[in-house]
Amino acid sequence: TSLASKCSQAFAPYNSSGTGEAASAMCCTSDITLAEFKTLCGKMDGADGMAATVEEYMAGTASWRTDLYSTCGTLVSHAESISLIKSHGRKFTPELKTYTQGAVALSYDQVRTKVVQEYIDAGVDAGMVWLQSFNYEDIEFWLDNFGSSFG
Repeated sequence: TSLASKCSQAFAPYNSSGTGEAASAMCCTSDITLAEFKTLCGKMDGADGMAATVEEYMAGTASWRTDLYSTCGTLVSHAESISLIKSHGRKFTPELKTYTQGAVALSYDQVRTKVVQEYIDAGVDAGMVWLQSFNYEDIEFWLDNFGSSFG
């Protein structure tokens, strides 16, 4: 898509002569706006490290996984996912991943705050939310800033 030009690192094909360097690209949600994100198709994460083209690279779902349900899934914002899950009376297990700040993105502290604030804004009881992160600093941030409600 035209959004490829906004990627943090443009696609580089597999280097079959000499180094054998794998194909690569780094395109983050923090590189684009929410409106741009929502124009994309959802697919299973995966890449072909021996790809010569972007299309081959994107078709790189691991052989032990299935693409049976990869039919351009609708992408939603975090707030929209909260609304959907809440409408079904389910609990929440959001996980904050390591964040790379892009040109149009929030700071990391703003992201950590927004994750919790969107549950508060949606009226979700803190007991229904199991915040997760592999970064201990995220947990400390949430405890320091939301300990009375989401701690």
